[in-house]
Amino acid sequence: MFRNETVASEFYSHLISDRNDLFSSDAIRSLIFISLAFAALLLYTKNILNTTVVVLSLLFLVSVDVISIDKKYLTKDNFKREVKHKKTKPSKVDLDILASNKEGRRVFVAGNGMNESQTAYFHQSMGGYHPAKLRRYQDIADHHFGAPGLQPTINVLRMLNAGFVKQGSDNFVNIPNPLGHAWFVEKINIQPNPDSVMNKLYSFDSEKTAIINKQDYKIGKTKYDLTSNAQINQTMFTPNKIVYKSNNSNDGYAVFSEVHYKKGWNAYIDDKPVNYERVNYILRGLWRT
Repeated sequence: MFRNETVASEFYSHLISDRNDLFSSDAIRSLIFISLAFAALLLYTKNILNTTVVVLSLLFLVSVDVISIDKKYLTKDNFKREVKHKKTKPSKVDLDILASNKEGRRVFVAGNGMNESQTAYFHQSMGGYHPAKLRRYQDIADHHFGAPGLQPTINVLRMLNAGFVKQGSDNFVNIPNPLGHAWFVEKINIQPNPDSVMNKLYSFDSEKTAIINKQDYKIGKTKYDLTSNAQINQTMFTPNKIVYKSNNSNDGYAVFSEVHYKKGWNAYIDDKPVNYERVNYILRGLWRT
């Protein structure tokens, strides 16, 4: 809205003049094309031009007309292939964690880690955005570490092999005693349903205890004697195959820090198929002799 009537009047007059110029130029241009087309058709009716020449002439006129109009809106710049690739660079905290993380620990992002994806570019991230998440993993995140403002449950972070908490782009905190890729437990805590398993995660010792829904546990034994050298190590990791090597002179129950997912994942000991269970609400558990 113009406050000055003089400025408004000048703007309006210039606008009308521009519109008249556009109309006049388009009208003259259209008249030229119509005249040329009419001339071609008139010469055809007098048998001066044959059918082929007339058709080619009209096609030429139409092409010139369309191309000249299109070039007003589409230029050579519109047909340049631009490669839009922005290389992701590690932040200071990413570099610090990479220098410290020799064992392949997972990284937890404080705050909104479940909706952040850059961490996964450099680390094994506990979060990351995807519109379709595994429901059980989302449950764990909502109750134990993923919701904004939620105080993380340390033993849940430990069982997920989380070694570091990113706090912004400049700082991180070490998580004490992450449990690694797999470990043997001393006892099995059997619960009546998944909700009870979830609630037990707030107060259990994830290094010594595995919590299992009674419907998932078929072995019956709930206590195991661990020798001082009982251990299990990950020797190979690929998206569809993980290999471990264990050392335990007694029967043992191993917990693996990988999300339980029966569809497609099979367990083998010495190349023989064995059963495995869901433990600690989302992880994999396996009994071995």
